[in-house]
Amino acid sequence: MKMSQFVQGKKFKNFMTKLYGWGASVVILGALFKIEHFKGASIMLMAGLGTEALIFFFSAFEPPHVEPDWTLVYPELAGMAGEDFMIENQSHSRDKRGDAVSQELDKMLAEAKIGPELIDSLGKSFHSLSENTSKLSDITNATVATNEYVDNVKQASKSVDQLSNTYQKTAQELTKEISVSENYYNNLKSASDSAQIMSSSFNKNAETIHKTVDATDGFVNSINAATSSVNELKLRYQKSTDSLTKASDAIDFSEVDNKTFIEQLQKVSKNLSALNAVYELQLQGSSEQLEKTNLIPTSIDQFLKSLDSSTDFNKKLKDNMVALNTAYEQQLAGTSGQVEKTKVLQEGMARFIDNLKVSAENTQNFQQELHSLTKNITALNNVYGNMLSAMNVNTNK
Repeated sequence: MKMSQFVQGKKFKNFMTKLYGWGASVVILGALFKIEHFKGASIMLMAGLGTEALIFFFSAFEPPHVEPDWTLVYPELAGMAGEDFMIENQSHSRDKRGDAVSQELDKMLAEAKIGPELIDSLGKSFHSLSENTSKLSDITNATVATNEYVDNVKQASKSVDQLSNTYQKTAQELTKEISVSENYYNNLKSASDSAQIMSSSFNKNAETIHKTVDATDGFVNSINAATSSVNELKLRYQKSTDSLTKASDAIDFSEVDNKTFIEQLQKVSKNLSALNAVYELQLQGSSEQLEKTNLIPTSIDQFLKSLDSSTDFNKKLKDNMVALNTAYEQQLAGTSGQVEKTKVLQEGMARFIDNLKVSAENTQNFQQELHSLTKNITALNNVYGNMLSAMNVNTNK
């Protein structure tokens, strides 16, 4: 097989097609590695340039493009020799065709009764159309401004969404704070009720103390009276003893019968025994009463200590209540400020949404007007294109 036959074969053409595609990809990768300064850029560049040189080498074997024989399709082209003859013949034919077109156009204008004035008016109309067409660039600028306006509206919408999310989070935090304030208020109310209960208990304890002190005073008075009675009983017992002693001394035992004396002595002994028993019982009761009386100051001291500790506790409770009240007032002040800020934020949001609605309506109206203008321009372009097409058709004739 000859070389000319091989290069004109289908296999060589397919090979060159793949060589162009694969080689171009290697060349582009080599340039990319070199431009971006990747690792191995020099090697890739050498590979790319080598591939390109190989492509140029094989492309030298491709056969030149064969011009088809147009005379088979257009027989009138037969017999034309050389390019100069073709150009001259084309110019001559154009001159003849131009004269024929001019004659036909003059005939058409005469039949349509179109004079120079109408042609002048048509020229002015074309001039006005050209000016209006040149002013279409302003519409392009308006379109760009509209796109920018739409982008700004989209950004404003995103900002509104972010602001809405922030407002929702603020409302949630405010709700939590209000619930915390309610819990705080309930706890404070419970503490106040407990303080009132403790105060009433303290008042009852004070009343009990007063009653106990009064009872203690009465008990002391009773002890004093009992002591006086014991002393008086002691004096009487001593007097009785003295009287008995004197009576015994005054008795003349010589004149008294032995039996009678024994009876009298037994009576005296019984009386003394009874008196002694009464005296011992009285002393025992007095001793017990004195012991109980001695325990009363200790009980009073313990009660006073408990009262002092209760007073300290009430003082601490009072301080805590004052601190809680202060904190609650601060909490109320902060909540009031937050509510006012939220109110201002709501008003700003309402104004912003109203302005956004107005802007959306204006944008919609602008888009409608722009759509109408686009339709009018399209219709004008169609008319202008039809006129140019008609003129070209007449010129070709």
